[in-house]
Amino acid sequence: MSQQATDLYEFGPFRIDTRNRLLFRDGKPIPLKPKVVETLLVLVENSGRVLGKDELIQKLWPDSFVEEGNLTQNIYVLRKALSDGPESEAYIETIPRRGYRFAGEVRKVTAESSAPVAIAHPSVGWKWLAGFLLVGVVAVGLFWLLTRTKSGSSSATIKTLAVLPFRSLTSGSGDNYIGQGMADALITKLSNSQQIAVRPTSAVLRYGDGNQDPLAAGRALDVEAVLDGKVQREGGRVRVTVQLLRVSDGASLWAEQYDEAFTNIFALQDSISAQAARSLTLQLTGTQTASMRKHYTENAKAYESYLQGRYFFNKRNAAGFKKAIEHFDHALSIDSNYALAYAGLADCYIRLNEFAIPMTKEAVPHGRAAVMKALEIDDTLGEAHATLAFIKFRHDWDFAGADAEFRRSLQLDPNYSEGHQWYAFYLLAVGRLNEGDAEIKRAQELDPLSVSLNSNLALYLFFRHQFDHSLTQSRKTLEMEPNFTLARVTLGLNEEQLGLTKEAIAEFRKVGETDPTDAATTAALGHALAKNGQTAEARIILSDLRERAKEAYVPPYSIAVLHAGLGEGSQALDWLERGLQDRSLRPLWLKLDPRLDSLRHESRFIRLIQGMGLSS
Repeated sequence: MSQQATDLYEFGPFRIDTRNRLLFRDGKPIPLKPKVVETLLVLVENSGRVLGKDELIQKLWPDSFVEEGNLTQNIYVLRKALSDGPESEAYIETIPRRGYRFAGEVRKVTAESSAPVAIAHPSVGWKWLAGFLLVGVVAVGLFWLLTRTKSGSSSATIKTLAVLPFRSLTSGSGDNYIGQGMADALITKLSNSQQIAVRPTSAVLRYGDGNQDPLAAGRALDVEAVLDGKVQREGGRVRVTVQLLRVSDGASLWAEQYDEAFTNIFALQDSISAQAARSLTLQLTGTQTASMRKHYTENAKAYESYLQGRYFFNKRNAAGFKKAIEHFDHALSIDSNYALAYAGLADCYIRLNEFAIPMTKEAVPHGRAAVMKALEIDDTLGEAHATLAFIKFRHDWDFAGADAEFRRSLQLDPNYSEGHQWYAFYLLAVGRLNEGDAEIKRAQELDPLSVSLNSNLALYLFFRHQFDHSLTQSRKTLEMEPNFTLARVTLGLNEEQLGLTKEAIAEFRKVGETDPTDAATTAALGHALAKNGQTAEARIILSDLRERAKEAYVPPYSIAVLHAGLGEGSQALDWLERGLQDRSLRPLWLKLDPRLDSLRHESRFIRLIQGMGLSS
C-alpha cells in the first residue's frame, strides 16, 4: 500500500487526523461523529479568528438548511470531548452575539501513513480501531436515544429557568413591548406547571436591551436554562425565533422559528410554551396543560393594549404606573371581561398609593374594585390574590383575611417572588417570625438580582432588629443601584440604631436633596438630629411638617416619629391616634419600628396596637 501525506493538527494533548476525520487524545481515539470532528477542524483551521454562526453553518452544511441548534449541539459535544472540567471553554470560546473562536495554540504537521492510528500506536490495526469507533458511536447513540426515550429530552435535570425578554429586530418601531410581553406571557404559562422554578418578569427585565449574552444572563440569574428569543413585527405579521439553551455548556436543547399573523399570537405563544415544556420534560397534568393553553382574551387589539400596559408598569415608577392605567383601561374598553387587565389596574393603583400617600382615598378603592373584578372573572389569578392580600393587610387590617389570600396566591403561583415578600412582612407583623424568615428567603431565591427585593430584605432585617445585617444588606443594594432611595433610607435607619447618628443624618440629607417633599425621610432626619442633640434644627423640621399638614396631607406617623425623637411621648401618641382614625398607620411600622420603643409601655400605645387588631 502506497504511503500518503496526511495533514495533522495538534494542540495540547490532542491531534486531529484531517483525512479520516478522527480526533485523538494522548494517542487514544475519541469516538465522535465525523461532522463533530469537521466542526472542530473548521475552527482549528481558523484558529484565533471569530467565526460567525452563519459562516460556520455554511461551511459545515453548504447544501442543506439546518437550524442553529445543530451547530450549538456540535460545540457542546466538542467541549465535553476536549475537557473533563470547568475549563471546557478554554479551547472553544463563545463570542457573545457573534459566534465562536478557537483559542488554543495549533501546530500543523504532516505524517506519512496509511493507517491513521499508527500516529501514536503503530501496533494497533485499523480494523480494531474501526470496530472500537463503531462500538463507541453505537454506545453513545444508544445512550442518547435511551435518555431521550426515558425523559423526552437531554434536559431532564433542569429545575430553574429564565425566559429573557425577546429582542426586537424592528429598529425604532416602538414595539419593545411585544418582546417583553411575549416573555411575560411565557413566564406565566411555564410557571403554571409548578414543576420548574421560573424567574419572574421583574428579574429578567434588565436583560431587555438586546445586548445581553443569554448565557451570561443565565449565570447571573443562577438558572440552569434560558429561553432566548427574537421578535420582528412587519405589518400584520410577527416573526419569532426562539431557542432553549443550557447555561452550563451553551447546548441548544431546542430551537424553532415562527411566522404568524399578529392575530394568531395566542396560538404562537401556546406552541412555544408547549414545546419548551416538552424540551424541559415537564410532566403536566390535564389541568396544568389547560392552564398553559388558557387565553384571557381572544381579541388581539385588547391584548396589544395589555402588553403596552405591562411594559409601562414594569418601569416601576409613578409616571409608568399612570401610563399603564391608560393602556389597561383601553384594553378593557375593547374586552370588558379581560381579567388580567383588571389585575394590572389594581397593581398600578396600589403601587401608586405607595408612591404617593395623598392618593390613599382615591387609589385604594380603585385598586380594590379592580382586583375584585379580576377575581370575579377568574379566581385562579395568583398575583391578583396577592394584591388583595396586600390590601387586606396594609389598608383593611384584616389579618385573617390577608393570611388566607396570601396562602391562596402562593398555592396558585409558588414562583411569585413579590407575593412571598409581601407575605414575609405580614408574618413579621403578626409575630410568626420563623415563617416570615422562610418567605423572605424564598423571595430572594426566586429573584436574587432584584434591587427592590434586596432593598426590602434590608428593611425586613431592620424590623427584625438585626441592624448589623440590615446595614450590610442596605450597602449591598446600593452597590447594585446607588440611587435607590429606600435602600439609602434603610441604611440611615440602621446607622442611627447602631449609634452612627452623624452618618445617618448625612444619608437622610442626601435623600432629602433628591425629594424634599418626602415626609417620612424628613421626619427620619428630624428624629436623628434630635437623638444627636441638635434639637433646635429638629424642632424647625417639626414645625415645618406641621405647617405643611395644614395645606396638604402629611402622614400622622411621620410627625409622631419626630415627637418621639424629641422625647415628647404624649404628642407622639396624639398623632399616632390620628393615624389610627384615618387608617393610614402601617401595621409593621407601628408594631416594630424601634424609634417608637419609648412609647411601647404606655397604655395608650397598647390600645393603638389592639385597635389595629394586632397583639401587643
